[in-house]
Amino acid sequence: MPESNVENPRYWDRRWETHRFGLQTDQALIFVAGQVLQGFTGKRTLEVASGRGIDSLRMAQKGAAAVVVDFSKSALEITRGLQEQSGVMIQEVQANAVILPFPDDSFDLVFSQGLMEHPGEREMFLQEQVRVTRPQGYVLIDMPNKYALQTPVRDIQVLMRRWHQGREYPMTFRQLERFMKKAGLTPVRAYGSSLIPLIHLGIKARLGGSKAQDIGNPPLPNFFTRIIEANIGHWFLNNVGVIGQKAE
Repeated sequence: MPESNVENPRYWDRRWETHRFGLQTDQALIFVAGQVLQGFTGKRTLEVASGRGIDSLRMAQKGAAAVVVDFSKSALEITRGLQEQSGVMIQEVQANAVILPFPDDSFDLVFSQGLMEHPGEREMFLQEQVRVTRPQGYVLIDMPNKYALQTPVRDIQVLMRRWHQGREYPMTFRQLERFMKKAGLTPVRAYGSSLIPLIHLGIKARLGGSKAQDIGNPPLPNFFTRIIEANIGHWFLNNVGVIGQKAE
């Protein structure tokens, strides 16, 4: 199963060179996680299969002690470059998500995006994420929504071998909740994000910009995030996120 597209060393180089909107953060993820944590100040966060690490950089701006893990050296180099441009420092670790190099009960929040829709080892990924989460801490999974507007388009692109992430197995909000419950987590909050990609990316570009320096001056969560994504978006938007709490 590809972890951050490590099977293709040039993947992240090409993303940096050609993906115009690649520096946008996931406002819904950050907004809802911040509400659950009651703020990021003093919290330890871990992003697994972090890619560029944009959301961890934003959390660090808000006071988190952020750590990112990715198996791809190219992805971590991009994260390092973004740190230099934004003036925010986070810890980078090159490792496999199956064996996280951290002690038990290390983080207040462990989260991943674009990882759990690949089924090969996702149970092991989740077990490791739960292990390194402190008691009463939180695990957040963000993945494609099975019944979103984008799903038929993605399925066609997969069949045509034009979907850059390879074969995916998205879940519904309820399926994701059940998956997390099996790992001993209690779901406490859900959200959705992203409309049809071209439309939503265009909106984000106008509101927040697309250059690296914009990371240093993030926009406030807009109306769409605060009202739609954070409350009802998990039913129909392209991505679904669920936050589960670890027992004491």
